[in-house]
Amino acid sequence: MRKSNSLEQAKQYAFGVCRLLESDPALVGEPGTSFQGKLVFPWGYGVVLANISRNAFAGTDLGNVIPPERVICQDEMVESVDARVARSLHLARDGADTHAPYPQAAV
Repeated sequence: MRKSNSLEQAKQYAFGVCRLLESDPALVGEPGTSFQGKLVFPWGYGVVLANISRNAFAGTDLGNVIPPERVICQDEMVESVDARVARSLHLARDGADTHAPYPQAAV
């Protein structure tokens, strides 16, 4: 049995959560709009590599498998909630596969 990489796993989980959230009418675009039935807030996915620093990640070929902009490394995780939220928003804003119905706010 072949196991998918961490980013593919995160993507599959994110799409599963997205499908679940889309079942809530309060979270989706109104009928007749171009976003009918789609979430009305931006969302994205990525990978946390809790045991590897950004420099160590950059020194490997992992970037060929997992896009670096979709990765949070050990040295990028901090105790401050604000910094984690800012990094998450950065991933959501700049990630290539981010799904957002409206223009994204600057972080």
